[in-house]
Amino acid sequence: MRTRLSIVCAALALSGCATFSSVNGARSTGEVLYSGVRLDLAAINHDSDHLYALSLRGVYPPAYPEVDLPFSLVGDTAMLAGLIFTCFGHCSY
Repeated sequence: MRTRLSIVCAALALSGCATFSSVNGARSTGEVLYSGVRLDLAAINHDSDHLYALSLRGVYPPAYPEVDLPFSLVGDTAMLAGLIFTCFGHCSY
């Protein structure tokens, strides 16, 4: 059990977290709410237009978006109140 948890943690650390990598890059587009989930879904669905637009801002998807997706959902939900407060009136939802 401990070995499996270590492998999952190592995979997440190596793949990067879409939530934290996408929040700053998404601010310029105004799409900060659930930006980590959007980035993971774009990578899973091979949405090249969305991925290219984010790559111009220095935001790249994690190596394993399928693994990162549930963690991004939790991270984006945890940051939701703060993001709504900071971008109230300035961001698109």
